[in-house]
Amino acid sequence: FAFNNVGNLTVDGGTLSLGSSTVDVNGNLSVSAGSFTTSSGSSSFAGNLTLSGGSFSANGGSVVLDGGSQTLSGAITFNNLTKTVSSAATLTFPASTTVTIAGTLTLNGSSGNLLSLRSSITDTQASIDPQGSRSVSYLDVKDINNTSGSNITCSTGCANSGNNTGWTFLIAGVTITESSGSTSLSEAGTTDTYTIVLTTSPASSVT
Repeated sequence: FAFNNVGNLTVDGGTLSLGSSTVDVNGNLSVSAGSFTTSSGSSSFAGNLTLSGGSFSANGGSVVLDGGSQTLSGAITFNNLTKTVSSAATLTFPASTTVTIAGTLTLNGSSGNLLSLRSSITDTQASIDPQGSRSVSYLDVKDINNTSGSNITCSTGCANSGNNTGWTFLIAGVTITESSGSTSLSEAGTTDTYTIVLTTSPASSVT
């Protein structure tokens, strides 16, 4: 069955299992007691996700965070987790708590519109444990500790705003190539041309 166009979803006791349903929650998800098992397919959440009690089971499915700025609270374990934005937004992780991604982690902003990753308490690290593959680009990362033991490499449009652990940020550089294979020039010599190419995509405009 479809579980679509739901507003806020609250689980405060009992058991709610969504099987293989198509899930689209347009508000917040709050689990304070009982048991919540999300779909084994794809589940979309536009609001915040809070686990303050009870249990959250990923059921081998994929969770898509399709709102603007969103907050995760509690030690949630996902299978696949995706957030991709075309307008600047922030994804906030719980300070001093670990969010686990057992499958694929996909976090993407866009050129000029970064997805910021932040801890719920500034200057206190939040931890993530991405155990599978990663697809990341156009991020602004601060106070995020990757505990997986394998660095997350962000090579396209990413900004390191400090206090991060377990990340590799590749800084944009340039390659200059001469057309005739020589850098020796003289006033009476032949004209040479140079091509300047960015080796990685920058996070903001280059002048």
